[in-house]
Order: sequence, then structure tokens, then C-alpha cells
Amino acid sequence: MTLLPTSPGARLQLTPGALWILSTSAALLGAIATEARVRSADSDHQLQPVPLWRLGVFGLIPAWVVAMIGHALG
Repeated sequence: MTLLPTSPGARLQLTPGALWILSTSAALLGAIATEARVRSADSDHQLQPVPLWRLGVFGLIPAWVVAMIGHALG
């Protein structure tokens, strides 16, 4: 028994697969950067939810762009 079967057909392209992995990495980095930005904000004033949501969405835009490039190349 094997874990990865042999395929007689053409192999998958490496570039789209690598871009999918990079998009996951970019999403993780965006989430970490967003968390760091929220934690570094002044604790004296109340944080509003709308700017925090906007910050989270902006943190994930690079990952979305990389994923769309990978989808277009695949």
C-alpha cells in the first residue's frame, strides 16, 4: 500500500499549488498583524467594532489576492 498513488496522467503545476500555500501564509500573517495592531492600541479608549472589522478585512486582502492569482494560473 502506498500513501500517494502513482498517476499516469500529467502532473499538477507547481506554481498554483505554491501560491495556495503562500495565500495561507499571507492570511496567517495578516491575522497576526491585525492582532498586534489591536493589542497595541490605547487601552484608555473604547475600541469600536466597525474599524476593527475593517482592519481585519484589510489584513486578509493580500491573501485573497494571492489566492486569486493562483486560481487564475491553475
